[in-house]
Amino acid sequence: MAKSAMSSPIFWWYIAGFALCIAVIGLFYYVSREIDDCRVLETIQTPNGMVQIVNDECKEALPHTTDKNTIRMTKSIWSGSRRNDVLFHERVHLEQKRASRDWAEFYRRYWEYDISAKPPTDLPTSFIRNLRPNPDTKAEPWAIWRRRYLFFPNYANTNAPSLKDARVQVWDMHEKRLVGVPDEWKEIFCHEDSCPYQFEHPHEMSAEFLTHDNHSSASARLQNWWNANKYVSRTP
Repeated sequence: MAKSAMSSPIFWWYIAGFALCIAVIGLFYYVSREIDDCRVLETIQTPNGMVQIVNDECKEALPHTTDKNTIRMTKSIWSGSRRNDVLFHERVHLEQKRASRDWAEFYRRYWEYDISAKPPTDLPTSFIRNLRPNPDTKAEPWAIWRRRYLFFPNYANTNAPSLKDARVQVWDMHEKRLVGVPDEWKEIFCHEDSCPYQFEHPHEMSAEFLTHDNHSSASARLQNWWNANKYVSRTP
């Protein structure tokens, strides 16, 4: 009687080789997303936070924070006309990291947002796998509005993922499907034709509103809270 193919040692070597290839590809994908491609070229101490001047390849030249006291940006941004606005925006992110509980409470009370380190258990894994990372929201990247709408950024092109090429998704946790941005959300966070550009997360919206007020009701609530708590000034 002929032996079954599955009983052949060669068959199991093929299976083991295939599994190893899958593991290597998965490891490469993980490392390519997590590796720090940043080199610090210069360090500048400011009245509020340390600025690290980094290479242009660092996070695709996007300014960001790394901890409660460190801002990273390229030399061209530091030397350019946008420096003060970028500094102020990133200093808001520093404050969010320094007083995370205060900000979470503000989001809950005034914006009806909850932020979380973990996504809902029933969110399809493809959305979790393709989450576009953001150093300024890394601790709690998932934002839920009114306990129903989950906002999160996904890579627009999963074959060639880019930090600058992301699509904000809105997942309806009741209907279990992607939906458009709710009209009732726009009534609060937009004013006329002005809506927040980075509406993926309340951390980004608040930094954007405080840098450039869009005169929405959400921005007004934030401005009042910010001024009452005497947060950072625009002094570079």
